[in-house]
Amino acid sequence: MSNQEVSTIKAQARVLIDAGRFGEAVTMLTHGLAAEPRDYVLLCLMSQALTLARRHNEAAGFAEQAIAAQPDASWGHRLRSSALRTSKPREALRSAQRAVECEPHEPFNWHALGRAQLEVRNLKAARSAAEQMRTLAPESFWSHQLLGLVALKQKKYKEAELHCRRELELNPNSYYGMNNLGVALLNRRQTREAIKVLNLAAKIDPNEHLARQNLQIAARKFLPGVGILVVLAGGLVRMDAVTTGGANIPWLIWVIVALSAFIALSFYFLRRYRFQQMPAETQIYLTSLKRAERLKHVRDFLSVTAAICGAFCLISSFVAVVNWGDGGWRWHLIAMAIVITFLTGMFASLFGLRRLPQNQQ
Repeated sequence: MSNQEVSTIKAQARVLIDAGRFGEAVTMLTHGLAAEPRDYVLLCLMSQALTLARRHNEAAGFAEQAIAAQPDASWGHRLRSSALRTSKPREALRSAQRAVECEPHEPFNWHALGRAQLEVRNLKAARSAAEQMRTLAPESFWSHQLLGLVALKQKKYKEAELHCRRELELNPNSYYGMNNLGVALLNRRQTREAIKVLNLAAKIDPNEHLARQNLQIAARKFLPGVGILVVLAGGLVRMDAVTTGGANIPWLIWVIVALSAFIALSFYFLRRYRFQQMPAETQIYLTSLKRAERLKHVRDFLSVTAAICGAFCLISSFVAVVNWGDGGWRWHLIAMAIVITFLTGMFASLFGLRRLPQNQQ
């Protein structure tokens, strides 16, 4: 393979990685590495593509090969840190520190160091690394993303909101910027705005579940909870005890029943009103979650029913066979009816399980 072909592979792989087509990039880079197995850039690009595809163990292996090819270059160390961040945070921190030692003026080395410090919960060091990155690259949204993450971890939600908004000014389509801003707003009790922001994040990347999970949390806080009914019901019972002194007064009982019904209806319509205030996409997502939860309950019920009916069918069949000659035709008829009933219940449950739609969100 000529140098021109290798250069073409590198350029095309970068384009594929930027476009999020990591599988195609890995395939292309595999062909390049078959011809040039120690090419530093190819190894680094392969590690980057595998990390973004969440194949972290393989990514770490290629990063280590890149480090072996050029020990004093920072890119390989930075990529190894990124690949090991969640599985081996201490190793990731050492790799990030080595990357900074190799090239202290590279902003992304400081970003890798800050993320690694976050994983080991050294928030002060993570903030220092993020500030250093912002000094080196003041117009990079990555530094504000890192500062926002640090502020969230430190529960400085107002500061986190400011950094997230600055990040979105520099990169309006940042998924994690939107998600982090939604989390900051949610913790500042600006639930309505948090739902709107998290809804936008979920639309930016529908395949990511982080914003959708946070959206579900925000929706639960936005909608009135069942706890309100419990508190009000307890108050009504207490009112009954205080007013009647324990006496049985029918008209007061009817008043309490009417008030309870009124409170329940008010709760229902308030919840429905608040639900309709949310964005349409959020309503659809929450409805799908509720449907999936119901399907799960039905599936669990049918599975348990099928297992119980199957077990009782075997037991009753065994008992009937063992005692078949000890009874008359009526006993035989009852035994067969019991076996057929359990057998029917088992097959009906299995048929219901097969007919249930798959859980899709």
